[in-house]
Amino acid sequence: MSSPPFPAGPVVAAALDGDPDAVEALLAGSLHLVYNVVGRAAESDLDVDDIVQETMLRVVRGLSDVRSPDSYRSWLVGIAMRQLADARRSAGIARGARAELPGDAPASDGDLAALLELRASLTQEQRQLTQAVRWLDEPYRDLLAHWWLEVEGQLTRKEVAASFGISQAHLAVRIQRMKRQLDTARSVVRALSRTRQCAGLEAIPGTDRPSPLGRKRIARHLAGCTACVPPRRRLVAPERLLLGIPVLVPPPQLESHARMLTQADPTAWGHHALDRLAEPGSGLPQGDAPAPHNDAGIGHGGTLGRAARGGTAPAKSAAAVGAAVLTAGLLIGVTQLDDGPGRKETPSTGTAPRAGTPAPSLSPSPSPSPSATHRRSSASGPAAVPSPRPSADDTVPRFSGSVPRLPGATIGDPRPLVQHDSVDGRDNGQSARYGDRSVWLFDDTTLRDPFGFVSNSGAATTDLDASDGISLRSATPFSTVPGRPTELIPRTGAETAFERAHDRATGCTSEEDPYCGATFAFWPGPVVADEARDRLLVFYGKLCRGGDEGTPCSGTLGKGLGTGIASLNMRSGEVTRLTAEHGPSVGSVEGTDPTMFFPDGQGYSSAVTVVGGHAYVYGDCDYACRVARVPLTSLTDRAAWRFRTEAGWSADPEAGVRVVAAGSAGQTVFWNEALGTFVNVFMPYGTSDVKFQVGGSPYGPWSEERTAGTVPTQGADPAYALFAHPEYARDGGMTQYLSYYDPKDGDQSTLRLRFSK
Repeated sequence: MSSPPFPAGPVVAAALDGDPDAVEALLAGSLHLVYNVVGRAAESDLDVDDIVQETMLRVVRGLSDVRSPDSYRSWLVGIAMRQLADARRSAGIARGARAELPGDAPASDGDLAALLELRASLTQEQRQLTQAVRWLDEPYRDLLAHWWLEVEGQLTRKEVAASFGISQAHLAVRIQRMKRQLDTARSVVRALSRTRQCAGLEAIPGTDRPSPLGRKRIARHLAGCTACVPPRRRLVAPERLLLGIPVLVPPPQLESHARMLTQADPTAWGHHALDRLAEPGSGLPQGDAPAPHNDAGIGHGGTLGRAARGGTAPAKSAAAVGAAVLTAGLLIGVTQLDDGPGRKETPSTGTAPRAGTPAPSLSPSPSPSPSATHRRSSASGPAAVPSPRPSADDTVPRFSGSVPRLPGATIGDPRPLVQHDSVDGRDNGQSARYGDRSVWLFDDTTLRDPFGFVSNSGAATTDLDASDGISLRSATPFSTVPGRPTELIPRTGAETAFERAHDRATGCTSEEDPYCGATFAFWPGPVVADEARDRLLVFYGKLCRGGDEGTPCSGTLGKGLGTGIASLNMRSGEVTRLTAEHGPSVGSVEGTDPTMFFPDGQGYSSAVTVVGGHAYVYGDCDYACRVARVPLTSLTDRAAWRFRTEAGWSADPEAGVRVVAAGSAGQTVFWNEALGTFVNVFMPYGTSDVKFQVGGSPYGPWSEERTAGTVPTQGADPAYALFAHPEYARDGGMTQYLSYYDPKDGDQSTLRLRFSK
């Protein structure tokens, strides 16, 4: 059975104009699409019908705000995936509670395989394919559900990319990675389905319940076990198998609920109409009605890449590992805080809990071995920056094992971020307080008069009153003297040699040299102060780009190579890329790179906060992030890093759980003394929404997400790179100032965020 055709463009346009017949036809067609994308991505213990019904309610609420008929389907799928994420978050708490009961495993009759097997007699490979989906990482389950609809012709590649908020080129890369993981999962299912298994396979924990960690363990075993891997039989391409699997059919009660939504006055789509439909006797389920929320704007056909404006640069690859799903991963295990509820730790962070609050001094440690160092010239202005003076009102973060009360919040007072006249556009923009100033680091920076381009730059200001705007005119982060920005993060000798060998001036061609024209870029992420060592720490991503189409370093986003940490000595003006010690080697196009702490796809550079001499580093994100903890005194020792698990902390990164929502290009996590909680401020992929969570500790438990508002943008593409700058806080932290990037014109703006208890 095939899905009914999705309503044509004129029907969508008429529905958006309020035509009741068109609205009814649009909702009917939308229901089938939503049911299939949710049903194919949802886990076994999620109620697909409830998720779909909630999605349709939100669709009606936001229908009048859809910007164009062409963006409707990607907007629709974005809402569906957000509702799926909310359901996953609620289910995560229930799963943690069930984990205390022996033998209580999730039911399986609601997941993808069971749904499909109830509706069709599948071939052996089709059955194995549907079972393999259970072993995929959560983001790839969602991507597979979208791609499946593309294979069936229900979504276009452009619409899939828009719903994830990434470019079509980057989507193609994500699909290839998903297919590779799917093939691995199919091999796992095939091995486990054999009646006779080797003793090594049977001894692997986690084979009885599908999980990404179990897949990795089994795949490692299969790679080296001749008993488990008989002569290979080529796997049938998943596209061929997917086309033979029937679509999911919404149950009649869902279709009747969708029809009921059209009984409301089509000129009054909104909260009042929904309130009437949700009254007893309406036929809709009673209980907690969804809070007013404007979902319009999710996935409006835009990408996270920057619009070209005189060379305005592309969005960072970390932001392009995009998706429309926001999973917070609130697990009960997080409440078992090994630090102890109520434990007090003294902060030492660039994201100060209160404006004017410096961090206490830390004991010095030996300097890490540098692999690349750049000393700023005297032309950049004075390098020495005053260290913070002791303060009598230092705040003390308090750890809690319970989810804090979620405050209200509003946004307002948008203003352009004022920069030097030579700056044409800058991306990202994260900051930390050091001494008497705020220090900012940026990604790709386009210059003018004359034209120039650098992959990173910085600035500083001593004006910490953001109520009248923020001005950043200095040339470097070491000085407040105005000037033309220069690149900060240096190359290693191996990187310099690589660029020279593959320079187009050598006459190379991509046919003979796949790296012809490739260059390196270094994108700064979060910044924290380590005043005891006179330095700022910058967590950055490394990539190569500039190659011809189809080569490893091609495309506007290029190829991610890993994440590292740079040290900015605030007295000498030196920038040093720290060397990772006692950790796994990380490969790069020029060879092994000792400055990379983590490989691409597993990087830790989304956010950082420092409490009690420990850096809590967020990364390995899809729609939520894992968190690692490491003492600042052992920052370069990879063996000292620990990763948050359901039970505590582990040295194994793969054992980590995702605990906090992720933002497009990263987020800001900081202690807020006025609220008495940790705060995560972020902007989800594919939206322009300002969101936040509150947490009992840097690793949770974290609350649900709340929307403070939607930022204004100049074009159809959503904004991204939203960050908080707590050094500008007022009213004890109740008023915060944020910055964000508008891809339409390449400009950055600031925003006031005001909390209310």
